[in-house]
Amino acid sequence: MIRSHFSKVLIMAIIILLLLVGWSNLNTNSYEEEIIQRIPDSHMLINSTTQSPSTSTNITRKKSPSICSDIVFKYNISLHSFSLGLSYWEQLTMATNSMCGLINFGGGWRARTVTPFTLNAEFYGLPTTVNFPSIVGTPPIKTKGKTRPISILYDMDSFNSDLLCQKYNLPPLASFEEFIYLANREITLLHFDFHGLPTKSYFKGKHYVDCTNNEQIKSTSNKLLSALNIESNKHDQPHFKLRMACCIDHLHITTPQEIAKYCGFHNRDSVTVVATVWRGYSDNPKKTFRPVVPVSPIFAH
Repeated sequence: MIRSHFSKVLIMAIIILLLLVGWSNLNTNSYEEEIIQRIPDSHMLINSTTQSPSTSTNITRKKSPSICSDIVFKYNISLHSFSLGLSYWEQLTMATNSMCGLINFGGGWRARTVTPFTLNAEFYGLPTTVNFPSIVGTPPIKTKGKTRPISILYDMDSFNSDLLCQKYNLPPLASFEEFIYLANREITLLHFDFHGLPTKSYFKGKHYVDCTNNEQIKSTSNKLLSALNIESNKHDQPHFKLRMACCIDHLHITTPQEIAKYCGFHNRDSVTVVATVWRGYSDNPKKTFRPVVPVSPIFAH
């Protein structure tokens, strides 16, 4: 009788364990499975080709290797959360390093960073630099025109899987098309006040201020929304709008979590965060042209 009861308990425990494992696998795959269902074939730019389980034809779609799926699950990445840098300031080497720093910050926001475009070895967040939403601190754009994908510079499959996911345990980049199709339409605009917008009087001892109504910020955000909504129209997607602009004292030591808290998006299910000028970060307070972080993380410079 006791042995029979023990056997039933053991079998029930095994069933529960199998269900938990299955649920874990479901959560790991759900992010990419929803992307596969919602984005047209021509815009699937995630790595490593596999056949879609949701189609009965021989159409192949791109899907991240398992290492990247594990990382997406580890960070609990939200399907609709993205971080985007408008300008990465430097040229190729330093711009790449800065981009990886934003990927690291984005992971703290449960967001994937949008793959930038390139023009003259500089990195930009939009497909064109015409009528670009520049702000004080953005480097002069010498040649204005259509940008090109950074896949002309890097093997993006290897960049995502080998460098980001495997070596640094960071989420893979998202394509600009994923961003246009899936992003939360309410943008939080971050501006690190390196070059002195007229916001110094706003701070008044604070390190984060709502600067949505600052004239330069409004000019930049209007150009940003115009550019993004042109892209949204091309794909019949809803328009973006500005949730708020948050100006940040760049001399204050900060973290992704603190930025999320004081810029008002720490408790949101999904976020779209756009940085006007992203120059990476440093653990050296003397480098007053980069946000300062408390410890030396990867990609600090």
